[in-house]
Amino acid sequence: MRKDRVLVVDDDETICELVRSLMEPVYEIGVTLSGKDAVRRATEFIPDLILLDIHLSDADGFAIMDELKKSEKVADIPVLLLTGDNDTVTEENGFKRGASDYVRKPFAPDVLRVRAKRIIDLHHYQKSIEDEVKRQTELSRRLTREMMLALSKTVDTKDHYTDGHSRRVAAICAEIGRRLGKTQLDQIKLYEVGLLHDIGKIGIHDDIIRKNTRLTDDEFAIVKAHTVKGYQILKEITDMPKLCEGAHHHHEKYNGSGYPDGLAGEAIPEEARIACIADCYDAMTSTRTYSTPRKQEDVRAEILRCRGTWFDPKITDVMLGMIDEDSEYRMNENADGGDVWKEYDRLWGDMSVPYDANGAGFGAEIRMAQGSGDMGVDNEPGKTVSPDNSDDPGNSVYSAISNGSRNTVYSAIGNAPEKTVGSATGNAPEKTVLSVTSDEEDLPEWIGNIAELDSLSGRKNCGGTASYISVLTVFYRTAKRKADDIERYYRARDIAGYTVKVHALKSSARIIGASELSMLAEQLENAGKNGNTVFICENTERLLKMYGELGEKLSHFDNKISYYGNKLSHFDNKVSDCDDRPGALPKIETKELKEAYQTIAEIAESMDYGMMEDMLKSLNEYELPEKDRRIIDEVGKMLIELDWDGILGLVKTADT
Repeated sequence: MRKDRVLVVDDDETICELVRSLMEPVYEIGVTLSGKDAVRRATEFIPDLILLDIHLSDADGFAIMDELKKSEKVADIPVLLLTGDNDTVTEENGFKRGASDYVRKPFAPDVLRVRAKRIIDLHHYQKSIEDEVKRQTELSRRLTREMMLALSKTVDTKDHYTDGHSRRVAAICAEIGRRLGKTQLDQIKLYEVGLLHDIGKIGIHDDIIRKNTRLTDDEFAIVKAHTVKGYQILKEITDMPKLCEGAHHHHEKYNGSGYPDGLAGEAIPEEARIACIADCYDAMTSTRTYSTPRKQEDVRAEILRCRGTWFDPKITDVMLGMIDEDSEYRMNENADGGDVWKEYDRLWGDMSVPYDANGAGFGAEIRMAQGSGDMGVDNEPGKTVSPDNSDDPGNSVYSAISNGSRNTVYSAIGNAPEKTVGSATGNAPEKTVLSVTSDEEDLPEWIGNIAELDSLSGRKNCGGTASYISVLTVFYRTAKRKADDIERYYRARDIAGYTVKVHALKSSARIIGASELSMLAEQLENAGKNGNTVFICENTERLLKMYGELGEKLSHFDNKISYYGNKLSHFDNKVSDCDDRPGALPKIETKELKEAYQTIAEIAESMDYGMMEDMLKSLNEYELPEKDRRIIDEVGKMLIELDWDGILGLVKTADT
């Protein structure tokens, strides 16, 4: 079982490294330093939680939340806001946009862990409830689907000449709906109307149904009654009212000369008008007890002749267009759904239409959530996912540290062993927790001697000595670039950009215990928000000097890291070689494919629809040879028709 995933969206490498060091033992951490890339990264990574900074240099955090909500794949993923703001306005805006919670920088390590775990656990719990509802709904839909197919077969087999008639009429109805601009859901409804339009014939004696000579007036009156009988049967299905209307009125004619009620024009329900022309078309193109299939041009001429009398002119024009496009005359008694309805392959499979109590078809299948864990992250030992803008000078060091070299760096400086405790979650591996201690001998002396740092506060903020040194390393290696950014915005008089940059410095400096630097950055941030350019001009040089002096004192890291330079470059190479985009499907072995065919044959013999569906879903997670992919797709089509014999014949041929 894969670890839960957390995506950090923050343009401050120091914050990203802190989150990683605090949470990586339990969670799989993904990072993007670009707000504009957050939605793409989330869509590829599919995290269980997104940690989102509000103030990013290239995007507004609230705007990112809005974009996430627009993306179907990630709209439901909970968002935990990271903010250095102390006002309630930020919190209110976050909750209004759907944030699950927020934490202020610098955050207490245990607070971040507990809130993240609570949000993820709640998300999984809600998801499990939704999945169970979907599963139960799917069971109901599957049962209804099979019953509808079985009923249509029962009607059709009363006369072997009409076998398959209902399914062909259903496909024509759905395709007409598609060409009329109907939604996928409405196309499904029309398919179901066509499938059960003749259900009332169950109540007609076989001798009359199969009679191959002209019916008497009394016999014809009995046959006409199948519309009323169908209505009586289907009206009990109150959640699908169009079914009974289609059965009741599919023999009404546009000029009012039809039966049973003599309705005319648009007084005839649209689904019945569509079923009427589909029914007549199939009757003319199929073998019956009283006739043989007509030539295509004759069928077209008859449809055209009845335009405006029997058939709705608008629907007739659509039917004529279908005939004209059918140059090979495939719409006949040998047609399958795919020969007629362009959306047929999605009928019961990948359409994912939600259930609609006001008449939606039960045929729309819910796509069940897959827990494969193969969502675009390379889990090969030794590989890692690099931050997105890896051409940034600061990212190579961050990547090396986030890939696990943090322990190497720390050991170069001299560290106490990490403490290992039991699993923090039910499905996670053992969790490594770094002890927080005030014992100065755990901290390298040269760090403890830096007057600008409150190392005890920094270690508390970072959750331990090892994490503190890891975060300090990233802070140092990105300091010059960030100082240059602040100075560049200052020189350009870009107050908005300047404010964002000093806001980020405020948070990262506070986290490492550089309280004086953090307070000055906060004052400059407030000056930027208030347009106080005088204060900015008076204090920016002081800020940059303090920032530079702290960076100079942290330069001791260079000596320690260079000792392990080869190891760090090894991790850099790993990062540069890594591609975090979704990989190709795994290839299936020949032996496994052979076993799969044997299993499909066994399931077909037992006629277990659910097992067959699960088997096909499993195979769809593999890359199959082109020939075998076509076979598996064909098995899926045959499953829709419950054609078990056809499946058996197909896979036995494939297996040989």
